[in-house]
Amino acid sequence: MNYVLYGEEHYLLKEALEKIKKEAGCDQNAMNLITYHARQDKLRAVLDDAMTVPFFAEQKVIVVDHCDFLCAKATSDWNLEELLAYLRKPLASTVLVLLVHHDKLDTRKKGVKEIQKLCRCLSFAKLDEQRKSAVLRELIRQKKIRIDEPAFHVLELRLPADLQVIHQQLDKLALYGDFVDEKIAMAMVPKPLEEDVFAMVNAIIAGKMKQAFALYRDLEALHHDAIYLLAVLASQLRFLYQVAVLMRKGYRQAEIADYLHAHPYRVKLSMQSVQLLSPNQLWKLLAKCAQLDQNMKAGKIDKRLGFELLLLDIRRDQL
Repeated sequence: MNYVLYGEEHYLLKEALEKIKKEAGCDQNAMNLITYHARQDKLRAVLDDAMTVPFFAEQKVIVVDHCDFLCAKATSDWNLEELLAYLRKPLASTVLVLLVHHDKLDTRKKGVKEIQKLCRCLSFAKLDEQRKSAVLRELIRQKKIRIDEPAFHVLELRLPADLQVIHQQLDKLALYGDFVDEKIAMAMVPKPLEEDVFAMVNAIIAGKMKQAFALYRDLEALHHDAIYLLAVLASQLRFLYQVAVLMRKGYRQAEIADYLHAHPYRVKLSMQSVQLLSPNQLWKLLAKCAQLDQNMKAGKIDKRLGFELLLLDIRRDQL
């Protein structure tokens, strides 16, 4: 059996690969486990290896990473016809695994549909906010972590939709003790940058400029570059703009969360924030972010000064 593993949820993809290697008896047999890189290695070398019988074993596994030639943006010059010729008559003792770090295969390409028929294709799409909550509860149950609802709420907000990070943070909490409450969760799970930027925007909208600049100084102390902070700020403003537009159309909190694939609590806070800013004002601020980004990168304005002036602009546009 040959495989195509594709998707941006790298933890599950890696887990599936380890299972394939184990089933073939190659998880601890380096001699019969060969790895190639489609962007660097030639297809002919891979096919020659695939047609060679394994040493002192029933099977061998050949893993080809970064098989972007199966996607819309190809980064290798591999000939699909040559690959298909092998897959139509593969060597039974070789397990060929093609890894694609994208959520979709380009079925418009000649040969990709046939590869899907000739190989077992497994998809590992990245978690969205709604699936994350269910997965988080299941992993907490599996790891036997006792946790209250306020603490779970903290984990929902702070943990990214990345299974590897979620596993790492839950393993850390599992070592802490028998019970995790909100205080422990807040102390042990680091705040994402987006949470601080969101708090900074909300402080500005609420007229708490001293608090807003204190948050900015904290972010600056953590060596976050102003251009990077601007990108995160623009992302937050874009989210507020989307919420404001949907509210104008009569969408409710649950409907907005479902439409934007966002956490309901984040939507709730955003709905409160946009009461003081119109969609038009938010759109103008996004335009200013784009202009400031260009000016920063062109060296027309000091990055730190430009970012601080933008924060003041958010407050001034609200008045």
